[in-house]
Amino acid sequence: MGGYSGINATMQRVKVVVYWRGMRKDVKHFILQCVVCQRNKYDTSASPKLLQPLLISNQIWQHITMDFVEGLPKSCGK
Repeated sequence: MGGYSGINATMQRVKVVVYWRGMRKDVKHFILQCVVCQRNKYDTSASPKLLQPLLISNQIWQHITMDFVEGLPKSCGK
């Protein structure tokens, strides 16, 4: 269900048992075409860092900021 562990890990496991010329290219092609792997990709984005406080402005409208909040759980169906 989880797919393969990537090209390098799959190569390590396969080359213990068998070897053929062009094996790395074939393994890479197989994994890139695998439907299970494409459906179950994991998130590779960096985890968020600690928030930093904004500086206090000397003048009005000197700094304008926006917060984008995403991924909140549903509340009352909304």
